[in-house]
Amino acid sequence: MRTIVVASGKGGTLKSSLVASLGVYAASEAKTALIDLNADQATLTRWWKARGEPANPFLVEEIEGQLHHELRALDKIKRVHCLIDTPPDEMKTIEVAVFDATAVLIPVRASELDIEASKAIVDMCQRRRKPYAFVLVAVDNRPAARELNKQARAELGKLGDRVLKTMLPYSVAAVQGMAKGKAGQEADSGLMQHVRCIWDETKTIGAKQ
Repeated sequence: MRTIVVASGKGGTLKSSLVASLGVYAASEAKTALIDLNADQATLTRWWKARGEPANPFLVEEIEGQLHHELRALDKIKRVHCLIDTPPDEMKTIEVAVFDATAVLIPVRASELDIEASKAIVDMCQRRRKPYAFVLVAVDNRPAARELNKQARAELGKLGDRVLKTMLPYSVAAVQGMAKGKAGQEADSGLMQHVRCIWDETKTIGAKQ
């Protein structure tokens, strides 16, 4: 089972929305599991319940320090993909997830604060020898913001591994859709191509070229 941990050093990086979107897309390919380690906010859990608690993607609840065993159990029942949503400021919890990760996806907004906060996750991945990649999220595609996006990509490129070519645009409809159990691409069809490409790139993180 390929386990993708979505982690960030700060809040507001659309981690839960990204996990939901990628999870729904992954489920169209194969049996997919989701794990919500952000117990305080539980955004992913609320989204899954509003969706109707589907069997695919299936959300694992009540981890209680047994993440490694849960992942082994999911592997035994032939789940192909597992995406893990993590809390923004509980580094011990994030590191437990990273330890069992196949790869780590780090969502980052095009801001100095986000880029700086991502360094703690990069350090963790490097210490654990886990492949990782950055993805720019909540991207403003207006002409005035293009230089900012370009600069952010350049700065992230200095921090290692790779920056995904595909960026996730900001969408009010997608944010609002979470409360109704919709994935981003379901609430805003314009995001489908972005989600598909991000997922295709994510599957190659750490893969031999």
